[in-house]
Formats: sequence, C-alpha cells, structure tokens
Amino acid sequence: MTRLRERWRYSLLRQNYVRFRKNKAAVVAGIFLTLLYIAMLFAPRLAPYDPLEIHLLNKLEAPSATFLLGTDDLGRDLLSRLMVGSQISLTVGFIAAGLSLIVGVCMGLMAGYFGKPTDPLIMALVDILMSIPALLLILAIVAIVSPSIFNIMLVLGLTMWAPYARITRGKILSLKEQDFVEGARAIGASHTRIMFRYLLPNALAPIIVMATVSVAGAILLESGLSFLGYGVQPPQASWGAIIGMGRRFLRQAPHMATSAGLAIFFTVLAFNLVGDGLRDALDPRQKNR
Repeated sequence: MTRLRERWRYSLLRQNYVRFRKNKAAVVAGIFLTLLYIAMLFAPRLAPYDPLEIHLLNKLEAPSATFLLGTDDLGRDLLSRLMVGSQISLTVGFIAAGLSLIVGVCMGLMAGYFGKPTDPLIMALVDILMSIPALLLILAIVAIVSPSIFNIMLVLGLTMWAPYARITRGKILSLKEQDFVEGARAIGASHTRIMFRYLLPNALAPIIVMATVSVAGAILLESGLSFLGYGVQPPQASWGAIIGMGRRFLRQAPHMATSAGLAIFFTVLAFNLVGDGLRDALDPRQKNR
C-alpha cells in the first residue's frame, strides 16, 4: 500500500511538472528567479565593489565600463548596491510570505473545520483586515515600532494572512464532509490529525499559487516602506531605498531610480508568471488540455 501511494504521488508530481513545463513564460520566469536567488546568496562575492564604499569624485556617474549601472549621490556602485540590496528585499519577501502563510492557513483550517463559533470570529477579523489598505495599516504599525528588518518581516507577515485564511476556509468547507474525512473520524483520528493529515494536503494547490503572489506582494510592500523611509535604514541598501534616494536626482541621474525600479518590476513579474504556471499545472481541469 505504501509503495502504491508513493508511486501515485510521484506520478501526480510528474503530471504537474509536465503541465507546468508547457507554460514557457512560467518556465523562463522560474529560471530567472533561480538565477536571481543564486546571485542573492553570493552577492557579497559577486558584487564588483563594496556597496558601502564611497567615491565622491564619481558621484552620479552614468553607466560605464567602470560602473556598469552608474553610481549614486555618494559615488557608490549601483550594481553592487542592487545585488546586496536583493538580499534584504527577497529575504523579507520570502519570510514575510512564509509567516503569513502559516498564520493564514492555520486560521482558515480552524474556521472551516470547527464552524461556529470559531468561523464567524475568524472571518470577521479577516473582513476587517481586508477592508483596511495594507500599506496604511503597515505604516501605522511601523510608525509605532522601530523600523528594522526583523520588525518589517514580522509586521508584513502578521498583516498579510487574511487571503490565505479565506482561500483555505473555502477549500476546507468543501472537503470536510467527504467520505475520507468521515472515515478518519470513524477510526478515531484527532481533530489535529484530520486537519493536517487529511484536509490540508488536499487544499494545497490554491495555497501554493497564493504563496507565489504573496512573495511578490511582500517585496512591493517592503520596497514601498523603504521608499517612504520606514523600511531599511541607511547605509543599508534595499531596492525601495535606492528608488527613494534616486527620486531626488531624476533629472541629473535617472539611472538611480530606473535600475532599482526595473529590478522590482522584473522580479514581481516573474513571481506572478510562476504563479500563473502553477495555477494551470495544479488545476485538475487542465489535465485534458
């Protein structure tokens, strides 16, 4: 029985992989993100210059053979700062999205499985969170706590979980009355085992797709906070902070804001394309297409 189950899982994963591979845009986006994360991991070694090294004689220099993406207002190499800044932007995106996934999935599981009175309370909290603009809520919280990388990840993770809860709850409501759940109850399985062993694996497809979109959203929010001065503080580099500094020199040195803006644009676009590919691959209705 165990071998049959493993063989079925392998076959299902292979089918999903084949369907994902048919989406060329998603495959290219996945390769781009893989290369980006490799570059992020080795950014301090791959960066051509020290991102904090100041060259006042070369400030606001346009892209050249010496400085491939130009320099900022203090003469620091923009390519090096973008590479090192990717560590902050991408790490914040992943950890914040992971934290929101854990909180949202647990909330959605409890709401969908237990019903009243748990469900109305959790859904009321979800409705409140989703009715407040995310950036305004995050700005209000960050204004109270000190702006640090840890606090930003924590705040983002604890304010982005509502969509996960809503999606998970919907899937659990459609699954909890099916025969395999009734069978688990009949053999005496605990509520926790039923939720995490039987229900959650069957509800993973939309959650995985939401996770890719959530990472992109977290990167945008972190960039927005850094742009406004509530995120990563100087002299540390992040993509949003580079754009925030570059807006003062748009006429003199448009390359400052443009380079970081393009980095955010292509990264977020890649996550969205991968999300589209995963949605098509994991959707059972796509099997015969």
